[in-house]
Amino acid sequence: MRRTARRFDTFDRKFDKTISAVLLGIGFTETEPYVFTRPDSIGRDFACFDIAGKCFTVSLGYKPLYMDEIDRLYGHLIMPNYGGCSYLTPKYMTHRPKEYPCQSAAQRDRSFAMVAKGLTTHAPDWLASLRVPVCYADAMPPTAMMYLGRANEVAGRLDRAKESYEEQMRRELACWEMNGPAEAAALQASRAFVYLCLKLGRELDKCERVMDALKFRPDVEPFPG
Repeated sequence: MRRTARRFDTFDRKFDKTISAVLLGIGFTETEPYVFTRPDSIGRDFACFDIAGKCFTVSLGYKPLYMDEIDRLYGHLIMPNYGGCSYLTPKYMTHRPKEYPCQSAAQRDRSFAMVAKGLTTHAPDWLASLRVPVCYADAMPPTAMMYLGRANEVAGRLDRAKESYEEQMRRELACWEMNGPAEAAALQASRAFVYLCLKLGRELDKCERVMDALKFRPDVEPFPG
């Protein structure tokens, strides 16, 4: 069973002694069960532990403030907390989930030791590197088109940014065609469509209908050029 709340059992006591102590020592705070954050003046780091019955994963990431405008498009929906996010292994970061076994006490203790090693060796430098916009864009999940577009736009890689925005626009228009104008205009997920129309200066008639339906009129800076 996945842990969504603290149980203060042997697992939690070992977790706090081995893992929490490391994170608290470098400035993180546990803001939700097994979720740790560390804000600064330009964004926030996060460390998330997804703990199932037999194993767990550790994802680390950073969310700069300039990504908040994308978050606001999805804040009313259940969405993952996209940031420059990767999974922690003892030696490097990866986009592929690294599962740490924890079914037995021996597995749990060995896994906690490996996580603590990763948190104290390569993870701090990786998190620090994400303050550089190009590095942050490189760490973005490749399928998160809106986030990838915004990250590359800020990084000055406008060709990559536009490619991501255009791909998401293609998906939004496919949804429009599939659902019909009235239903598409009423979909709450269409906030992203509004953002893209204003960003790219396209499909403005459809955009106006969606903004009226959602009562949503964001201030969006047009795409450069």
